[in-house]
Amino acid sequence: MISHRIALYPGDGIGPEVVDQAVRVLERVQQISSEFQLRFTRFDWGADYHATHGRVAPEDYLDLLRPFDAIFLGAVGLPARLPDHVTL
Repeated sequence: MISHRIALYPGDGIGPEVVDQAVRVLERVQQISSEFQLRFTRFDWGADYHATHGRVAPEDYLDLLRPFDAIFLGAVGLPARLPDHVTL
């Protein structure tokens, strides 16, 4: 069985809702197929992280993401709380 490590970066606004539902679909496909395994790790970075830490993501975010096979990036940005140029 092939195994894939997927980093989830849901982002802000509707991002977490969309990512959560997409993960539900992927988990169901995984159950039906049984030919692959998806292992998800969630990184709750974005506007809330920035409010607590003064950064959208930790300084070593690239090192944290590098071991993964894929990154599932949700919608980022919450202009009412954090300007887009800071988020991106």
